[in-house]
Amino acid sequence: MKLKQLIAFLFFSFLWSNNSFCSDTIWNQKDDQGLKQGFWRVTYENGQIKYQGYFHNNKPEGEMKRFYEEGTIKAIQYFIPNTNKSKAKIFYQNGEIAGEGNFIELMKDSVWKYYSFYDKTLKLEENYISGVKQGMSKKYYPNGQVAEETEWFNNQKEGQWNQYFQNGVLKLKADYSKDKRNGEFATFYISGKIEVKGRFENNVMQGEWIYYDEDGKEKSKILYKNGIPQNTTEIDKQEKEYFKMIEDNKGKFAEPDENSFTPGK
Repeated sequence: MKLKQLIAFLFFSFLWSNNSFCSDTIWNQKDDQGLKQGFWRVTYENGQIKYQGYFHNNKPEGEMKRFYEEGTIKAIQYFIPNTNKSKAKIFYQNGEIAGEGNFIELMKDSVWKYYSFYDKTLKLEENYISGVKQGMSKKYYPNGQVAEETEWFNNQKEGQWNQYFQNGVLKLKADYSKDKRNGEFATFYISGKIEVKGRFENNVMQGEWIYYDEDGKEKSKILYKNGIPQNTTEIDKQEKEYFKMIEDNKGKFAEPDENSFTPGK
């Protein structure tokens, strides 16, 4: 870190420690060009602080804090001087950390981590390049074991999609192409033995699908055309339920809800 940036960081850290300011701090000043300069504090209608931070030529510098309307901390964001980059921590209303990562301007960048409200464990890890989801995303069980892996390219699912049981055994293996399931698809019993195998084309079941029991013996073989089973007499209740689960995407983990993770304005 350059000496100038280090001095700025120490200066802002001192001013913001314990969320206290000198009584004679001058707030909410603009220069002759209408640009924000110095310390700013904005409040909600109920008088609670919405955000407070330091501005230079209308751009935030150093640490900025944002609060929920009832007064608890919502986000702490450190703006690196002379760059368009910042580091942020986002909090639940109970004060526990919800997420952390980097921004370029208002776009997520590099690794973002999200934590469970209930047990505080790492729940989701994603990668971004200037706001675009790119690379491997991982979801985790509370014990730290990977629950799901999904590859992304330009905000679309592209590449492998794996799910795991809590003991680490592979549960599902598939591939995505341009945000659609394409290629081989398989699910497994917790023993590791295969349960079902088949393939998708443009997000629909296609060709021969084989169902196995827990001993590895073939139970049935069904031919699908554009997602429609052709030999329906071969389908028993279990296969019908499995078919419906696949088509309704009920085998997926829920997609992450990223509402209000961005600090906002």
